[in-house]
Amino acid sequence: MPEETIRDIFLDIRAILREILDELSFGTKVGMDINDLVYERNASTLTNPVPAGAKKYELLAWNAPETTRRVFLLYGIGSDQHDNSYYYWIFDDTDIPQISGAARVGSIFEPLIFPQPIKIRKNIKLQVDNNNNVPYPNDSGSHPSDIVPYEGMFFGRWSR
Repeated sequence: MPEETIRDIFLDIRAILREILDELSFGTKVGMDINDLVYERNASTLTNPVPAGAKKYELLAWNAPETTRRVFLLYGIGSDQHDNSYYYWIFDDTDIPQISGAARVGSIFEPLIFPQPIKIRKNIKLQVDNNNNVPYPNDSGSHPSDIVPYEGMFFGRWSR
């Protein structure tokens, strides 16, 4: 994992101080601004399937468009499940082996929710290996799974 810069440390301190300030405000600031919420979801389609034999096919790529230098807090992720596939979750250009692998992590409708949010400063990516001899989805109809796309999602919020 890359070393933290002084800027990163100051951003962490600022986020902590804001959380303390929120706690000390005794409920005068309830909830979050709707503009701080982020939900991203992407899926392969019949017109743009994950090709047969694809390696590290980028299914989901999110580069933080934030310009106010706030930290993004990632709360949960989810993906589909295909046989003979491998899923790579990448945060801030670092492959996360604890949640990457042949099995899905969470699902689209029941995501894995982290015990504590993960701080994201650059990007979130989901790449897949399709180790099958057909693209997904496809309309061959020979197997029920043929119409199932590869799919990934995440959600979180911008810190204040």
